[in-house]
Amino acid sequence: MRFSLSGYTTMTTLEKPAVKERVLAMREAGSAYREIAAVLDIPIGSVRGWCHRAGLKVLSPLERLTAENEKLKARVAELEGQLAAIASRQGEQSSPVLGNDLYEMELVSLEEAKTKGLRRYYTGKPCSRGHLAPRTVCNRACVACAEERHRKVKA
Repeated sequence: MRFSLSGYTTMTTLEKPAVKERVLAMREAGSAYREIAAVLDIPIGSVRGWCHRAGLKVLSPLERLTAENEKLKARVAELEGQLAAIASRQGEQSSPVLGNDLYEMELVSLEEAKTKGLRRYYTGKPCSRGHLAPRTVCNRACVACAEERHRKVKA
């Protein structure tokens, strides 16, 4: 239960350990101090103090980017494995959309594609049906899904 003294919200002693655990978990997950304070509605000084006393290291921007890069590499490796499994099940060696080399396409966001005037972009994320294929800028549709729809209409 929270109560307020002249506009300052405080926690009861029963709430504090649970909130403290959430703060530390969010910080270990990479959330910023301000973000944690805003989400949990607690003072930023409390967040900083608890993290400092717990010995959590503040990551520099370079360390943060390196950690994110490692996570992305692991995700790409996972997706490559999934794609290989799908291709082996279908008896195909390549995607009909992307050609023989699936990962030659550069990762480009929708915004980048629009500014560069590209017709397609590739995020590296599968669509809702699991295709690792580029998307069209005009309607954000998966090219593989569009090709499947076209085949069904033609048949």
